[in-house]
Amino acid sequence: MSILLVPIVALVGATSVQQIPGLSKTTDPEARQILQRSWAMQQNAPSTVQLRMHGTSLGHAVRSECWIGGGNIVTKVVLADGDVMVEGDIDDTAFKIRNGKPVVMSATQKMEQYLRAHPHMAVNMMLNQADDITVAHGKSYGRKVTGLVLHGLPHGNVVLNYYDDGTLASQLEPMAGHMGKAVFFGNYKEIDGHPVPGRVDTWIVHIASDGSWSTHADSSRHLSRLELVDATLNQPIPAEIFTKSHWLSSGN
Repeated sequence: MSILLVPIVALVGATSVQQIPGLSKTTDPEARQILQRSWAMQQNAPSTVQLRMHGTSLGHAVRSECWIGGGNIVTKVVLADGDVMVEGDIDDTAFKIRNGKPVVMSATQKMEQYLRAHPHMAVNMMLNQADDITVAHGKSYGRKVTGLVLHGLPHGNVVLNYYDDGTLASQLEPMAGHMGKAVFFGNYKEIDGHPVPGRVDTWIVHIASDGSWSTHADSSRHLSRLELVDATLNQPIPAEIFTKSHWLSSGN
């Protein structure tokens, strides 16, 4: 499990509007306001993030720890059967380890790990690559959300939903076979002045021909639910965390 983004609420600084990713792709005032707010959050994001979460994955209990900083990410998951999975991207090199033993990764998995290590870059790439950005409205966890629909991406339209306070509500990315992966963020907690999602749900959903989808559809599948135990921001991360050899032993 990896947290894609840790949204931070802040005011727009001195950044030129021409530099804001995606701004040139829309004339919609509401979309432009969301893009400016999102960019401001990126500029004020914490330099390091350490998260501990627990919950379920495919119906089984899991415990998760995640460290993000300096363009690196490492996630450690303890499965219900006691197995320990560690995966991440350190110095632009993706890896996966199970019980201290390396696991072969596909090129797609390596790219996904790289993008998780650079979450803001990943979103900015999609914003700049989109042909057009439009606005949609809906609800998430019972709260009103405003969505940016990114049109014209090679793998299909991506939807980024935001709460009124500017925090990220959900992200939908299309997959093969008219399916999509939807990640929901809710129950935000304020930690050291920053909002951190207290709950993360991941779903696989069916995307209809008109682009609509729902977690309530029979074809949808709930993959995981994780809840925040604690978080530490802007604190040094022990050097061994971002050293692959540290994890290559069954004791970790």
